Amino acid sequence: MVRRATIAVPALAAALLGWQLFLPPVIGLADNSDFAKTAGLFSLRADRADAFVHFARLWPFDPSYYWDSGFRTTGHVHLWLARAISGGGAVFDMRWIGLTHAGVALAALALAASALGWRALLLIPLLLDFAYSAYFNSMFMDAASIVWLALALAALVTRREGVFAVACLAFVCSKSTHAIGGVLLCGAGFWVFRRWALLAVTLAASAWSLTRITPVYQGQAVYNLIFTKLAAHATDADILSLGVRQDELRWKNTTAFEPHVPAQDERWLREFSSRISHGDLVGLYLRHAAIPLRFAWNDLTVEAPNIRPVHLGNYERAAGQPLGGKAGGPLSAWSWIRSKTMLGVPLLFAWAAWWFTRRGQWLSIGGLAWLMAGAEFGIATLADACETSRHLILFHYLTDILTAYLLITFRQVRR
Repeated sequence: MVRRATIAVPALAAALLGWQLFLPPVIGLADNSDFAKTAGLFSLRADRADAFVHFARLWPFDPSYYWDSGFRTTGHVHLWLARAISGGGAVFDMRWIGLTHAGVALAALALAASALGWRALLLIPLLLDFAYSAYFNSMFMDAASIVWLALALAALVTRREGVFAVACLAFVCSKSTHAIGGVLLCGAGFWVFRRWALLAVTLAASAWSLTRITPVYQGQAVYNLIFTKLAAHATDADILSLGVRQDELRWKNTTAFEPHVPAQDERWLREFSSRISHGDLVGLYLRHAAIPLRFAWNDLTVEAPNIRPVHLGNYERAAGQPLGGKAGGPLSAWSWIRSKTMLGVPLLFAWAAWWFTRRGQWLSIGGLAWLMAGAEFGIATLADACETSRHLILFHYLTDILTAYLLITFRQVRR
């Protein structure tokens, strides 16, 4: 029965993904201007008129489009592989990178099915919901984060050390903001496999990933955190205590992406971010605990319900759908339910903590998902601003992994 499930479960998932991601009307996720960080290194660029509102499937190749953003991530490997599989050519079809992401996700599901049998069917509506699989047909770095995290966790469950090592390395190198979660994943791998070499290599990869945060990107994040998010909840004196100058207070309630702000000057942005100490920021949070609590409540009630980014469309312009139109279908039901019940998430985490403590299950996939989800929420809430709803994507994914774990193991205990 398990052998049949190992084949049938990923086959069903492949059919659903193939229908939604690869057959007309092709569905993906629109570019929010982040894709250039990956596509620029391969001299690819889509029609900018499609940005945000339409999914751009075709990306023309032109050497004049070349741009090195300074980033090096697993997403670049996916795009390189997709270009190699497609044979290059003058126009790149986004479905090829979707194929590489889907392949990793299906490998993770096959491993999970080899351990769970038919119970792995529960993972399809939860972990392949379009809130996540829409990322497959995109160049967002989070796409690689999602699929390689899934494979790493499946490898932990099935004790596949080699697969875990590759998946863990790919995850920690997918996006710098997931480095803390990556450290937790590395620790879990060491606990299961007891390999010092594995721990050293994966931790080194996490450290390397952090070094790939470019000064401009870091400066933009700091600017947005202070002038967009913190300005709404802290006093001028609190903001000045971080190293902001008196004359810079006039930039409160602006973002780093507006044309008239000083953040458009790279030299100013570098100098500004060098003045801001993360230690001072942590100190501010500790002195005024109400500030991070307000951040968390606002993000939980306002940002988190938008599991599928409101402003990013799923359809090509030729499909004739409304601007920013969202795709429906069987792989969108779970995210709709979750978006309507977001206030239940703290209760889920509280109950899970009680359950893990009572049954001694903290050293489990569920316990790891609980800790990593908390880390992801904390980073998105306390260290960044602007597009917080999209930056919570891995928090949502880990929450659904936790949900699946609780449903499966609770049923086992009840038996």
